[in-house]
Amino acid sequence: MMNVKSFITSSDYQEFKQFMLNEFVTKPLDIKATDSEGIVIEVKSGQIAIDKLLKGFKKFESTSLPEIKTDQPYR
Repeated sequence: MMNVKSFITSSDYQEFKQFMLNEFVTKPLDIKATDSEGIVIEVKSGQIAIDKLLKGFKKFESTSLPEIKTDQPYR
């Protein structure tokens, strides 16, 4: 099993995450529909995709275990 915490803090993961967020969140949608119902469906599906992407990143990052430090007596 890979160490999730070290992968999350790596520059490769951060670049991938930023690329995906830029592609889905910050770019405008390329809406092809011409009628109002089609536009609504495309916008709603885009919002659902963004929400799933953000939830996926959050869920993956939550799988990393926190570092547990042992108590050391002061001497």
